[in-house]
Amino acid sequence: MNHEKKELYGKKLSSGLDVSDPLISETLNRVKSDAIKWFLIGFKDANVLEVKCSGSGGAEEMMGKLQDSEILFGVIRASINGMIKFYQLSFIGKGVSPLKKGKCAMYKNAAMNAFEGCHGEITLDPENLSVKYIVDTVMKLNRLNDISTPIII
Repeated sequence: MNHEKKELYGKKLSSGLDVSDPLISETLNRVKSDAIKWFLIGFKDANVLEVKCSGSGGAEEMMGKLQDSEILFGVIRASINGMIKFYQLSFIGKGVSPLKKGKCAMYKNAAMNAFEGCHGEITLDPENLSVKYIVDTVMKLNRLNDISTPIII
């Protein structure tokens, strides 16, 4: 196998989006091992994703990292009745151009494929960013109606 072909195996070539940065999978493993609670990836350039930030402070800390000019994907850890689950995140800032929003729609599946083992997807709405929104979405994804169900994000 020649060197040129070998380089292609780490890339998700169906959309042209490169998610081959080993730090992405390493950071996902850190979330799964409880070393951190969340992480976000964003565009390094037109079609390459990189880890932008991560943290152990929960959803509120993560929301403080969201920028109106960015398109971000990520993973957040949640505890529901003591059961640990992981959720994919997507965020498109209010200041993102329509052209970039369209490109995001094309790339979203490739980005989310980098997050194996997640239990659902949360689309973060820039107009409604709150921990309550995330908790409500997790409840819907888990078909929970009981408001007293302990959810820790």
